[in-house]
Amino acid sequence: MIQKHATLLFSFTFLVFIVSLVLGISSTAMDETILAEQAYWFSELGFVKSKLFTGMGQGWETRQYHYHKLFIWTGAFFIQLFGWSLYVIKAVPLTFTAVLFFTFYRWIKNNFNQQWALVGVSILLMQNELLSFTFYFRPEVMLMASGLLSFICFHYYLKKSKTTYLLAAAVLSGLSVLIHLNGIVFCVALGCVLLFNKKFKGFVFFGSASALIALLYLADLGSLEAFENLKLQFAADPNLEKKDFSLLAPIVKLLNFHLFFFWSPKEAVLFIPFLLTIVVYFKTLMKEHRNLMLFTTALILSLSALAHGHSTKYAMIFYPFVVYIIIIGINKAQQTKPMVSKLYLATLILFFVTQGVYAVRQMKEYDNAVAINNQISQHIDYHHNSILATDSYVFNELPKADVISFLGYRYGRFNYQGLEPDQIQKEDVVAFANEYNRDYIIIIPRFEDKRVLSILKSDQLRTGDRILNFEVTAQEEAYIVLKKMNTQ
Repeated sequence: MIQKHATLLFSFTFLVFIVSLVLGISSTAMDETILAEQAYWFSELGFVKSKLFTGMGQGWETRQYHYHKLFIWTGAFFIQLFGWSLYVIKAVPLTFTAVLFFTFYRWIKNNFNQQWALVGVSILLMQNELLSFTFYFRPEVMLMASGLLSFICFHYYLKKSKTTYLLAAAVLSGLSVLIHLNGIVFCVALGCVLLFNKKFKGFVFFGSASALIALLYLADLGSLEAFENLKLQFAADPNLEKKDFSLLAPIVKLLNFHLFFFWSPKEAVLFIPFLLTIVVYFKTLMKEHRNLMLFTTALILSLSALAHGHSTKYAMIFYPFVVYIIIIGINKAQQTKPMVSKLYLATLILFFVTQGVYAVRQMKEYDNAVAINNQISQHIDYHHNSILATDSYVFNELPKADVISFLGYRYGRFNYQGLEPDQIQKEDVVAFANEYNRDYIIIIPRFEDKRVLSILKSDQLRTGDRILNFEVTAQEEAYIVLKKMNTQ
């Protein structure tokens, strides 16, 4: 029943994707700005720095060693080819979205048929987190593509016993580490399957080859001092906490692996048909798809233990394998168990309705960051281009503007000094701008941290208001511009 309507299901999902893309391509979210700026500086200088982190310490604004290496290099390559803009940056995840879904489609089609491939692609694409990440400049989709390809090569190695396939799997797994350090879980999971199959020589070969590729992460460390700076920056990463470096942390996080599936309703509705498949067809899966099951289990558990949290953006890397297992279950149910097939239909209806609701909510939140920045630029004299701004202002204002952001300020005050917003006066923000010789302060409430907005009391600022030696020269719903009063 389900596969008979595969084309219609895919058409609906693809339409949702196109609408989401059109509405969201000019917006920015999460830490896109941080990663995009890193790619910009690598394209300009041949190394990474983060001026947006100015004021945070550890020298991030001078030279950064701790970053998503291969992903940032790829972004820099796109900038070299097409220039600096938000749209060029977003072309990177879109390119790997195409690679991911083409690979996923062919994988299912080769093992089932075209209809089931369309159903699988529809389920994977409709998952709200991935739907958004198809055009977010983050490494997860690129990591998903490399991880899926590594498993498929590994599968052919087990099937045909050709070392060439194992080498390809090792290279792709090593590259996954370069894309995002979480990519190490593909090395771990594939290594576990090799050990379970008692392929000890293959394990040594795979581990050595993938490790050699992964060690390219250290390629830009030209001295012992650089290595020490890498350790300092890694330890000071604002996304990490002291407990993440505890020896017990992996065990504690491993016990909470279920959070990957219950982070929110949009994850839970994907877990329901997956759980149904495991419960009904566990023996069949272990008999006919043992290596896939071992790999998926090892992938989920190692990710839970090694990632610094159970965020859905990390969980996405195992979604292709979860969806593939669901397709196995639905296919078998339609052949032998009509009642179970109806249960699958109910779970998929729940899945698509839930994801649709989340998609609509997400689409309503998109704002045109480039259009807002173009409006702001009309109030800026770029002969005096030193600016403290909401980090989204880097699109597409580099290189004509010298931008540092509130990121460095808030990480310094909140993460490292341990201050609360009610302990800080708005004059402190302006003093920070003066410390780094800024000519303008630009606040974009839609993309700014609420704690910074509360310190500045941004909702109360009006044209003509002064904070120390800065005056509000433009105040709109979408932005506020303050100019240093002695700037001519």
